[in-house]
Amino acid sequence: MKNQPKDWSLDYHGCFSLKLMPTVGNKFGLLSPREAACSGQPLVEDSAPRIDFSLDLSGGTTRDSAGSSVSKRVTIYDIARRVGVSHTTVARALGNRGKNRGQVSEQRREEIRRVAAEMGYIPDPHLAALANYRRTLEPAKFQSVIAWVNHWRQPEQLCNFGEFQKYWDGAAETAAKYGFKLEDFRWPLDCSPKRLERMLVARGVEGILIPPHNEAPDWQDFDWSKFSVVRFGLSVEAPASNLVTSDQYRAIVMAVTRMHQYGYKRIGFAVDFDLDEHLGGNYHGGYVWAQKKLNIDSPLLPFAASAARYRNTPEVESRNLQRWLARYRPDAILTTQVYLPELLRKLGYGIPENIAVAGTSICDIPVDAGIDQRSSDIGRIAMEMLIKQINIGERGIPETPCRILVESRWREGASVRHSSNQVVPSWFPLTDVLLDRPVTGNGPFCLR
Repeated sequence: MKNQPKDWSLDYHGCFSLKLMPTVGNKFGLLSPREAACSGQPLVEDSAPRIDFSLDLSGGTTRDSAGSSVSKRVTIYDIARRVGVSHTTVARALGNRGKNRGQVSEQRREEIRRVAAEMGYIPDPHLAALANYRRTLEPAKFQSVIAWVNHWRQPEQLCNFGEFQKYWDGAAETAAKYGFKLEDFRWPLDCSPKRLERMLVARGVEGILIPPHNEAPDWQDFDWSKFSVVRFGLSVEAPASNLVTSDQYRAIVMAVTRMHQYGYKRIGFAVDFDLDEHLGGNYHGGYVWAQKKLNIDSPLLPFAASAARYRNTPEVESRNLQRWLARYRPDAILTTQVYLPELLRKLGYGIPENIAVAGTSICDIPVDAGIDQRSSDIGRIAMEMLIKQINIGERGIPETPCRILVESRWREGASVRHSSNQVVPSWFPLTDVLLDRPVTGNGPFCLR
């Protein structure tokens, strides 16, 4: 038979197929090839084909003109038939959700994965996106607890820091959005890491968030393979997990640059070098680079501030600051220290009338201009990363840990204003005691 019409079947992402069948025509009208054959009418190709749809929910097939199979997308139904289990079991084994780990044995899980690999199974990203979209339309159902492990000597001090409280707020809100609950697990100093591990397992904890600590925890023989884990910041070096933190280096460069744009030429930096050591030197490195980037002729050495020294011997910290001010005569200061604005006022300096002051944290430094670290977003991003790890079954210490650095932004405030409005003092208060002692530096650090 001449001009025999051909039919095609198009696969749509393994979900269903579209069958396109050209029609034929005669004096009785448009007929399908089968109708024309039964009627005995001659077959004539029609210029306007009819599209006939057929659905194949078990997986699409692409066929040639002879009707032979060219390719077939492997679905979980195909894998289920090969293994002899339900498609739900296959989905649980391949989905790797933490809550499904006890519902499919490890032996069966490995068998299903092996068969899936042999059959060339590839997850469909379009179906995954559809499933995720459907989940967003439903109220979040409780899944499990995520532990915020607090090993501070005085646990309540952790969230006295505004930045860390915002970490918690962002993480807790995001956890609730996806059906998890963030709980503050206070790890006592007299509790062994192994006992902590057993407590977390007993509570059904799948994920752990490790907030910043002033003293690094000693994890000893804690078994990380049972948990997904994400760290905040760089103060805790172990475990070598994924982490989320502020990009301190770029934040300092941004802040010094902005203050320079306001007209300040002698921008000092008061930094606790013990703190900066925990941060990998990012504060000091950013400050040095910012002065070089701005082509400042006589760059200032930073003031080596110390909150501990100010608490224990405030008169020593006061003298050190006075000598630094007398030597470098800054017109603006960027500081990591909470006490610095108060100490400047005690020494007779108006803010910003005599010296502008910006903080590296608008949450903790008592001035209204400075760096917004976007700490709530850091908490949100850390929780999203942790939930992703839980959902794909990523447990333990990753082979290739990753680090997400969140960009900070500048916050305008009255403590830093255009330098044309600043009254630069011709005096810097010095006592007789200070005059008896020369100003000295210590390598790249001043007055440690």
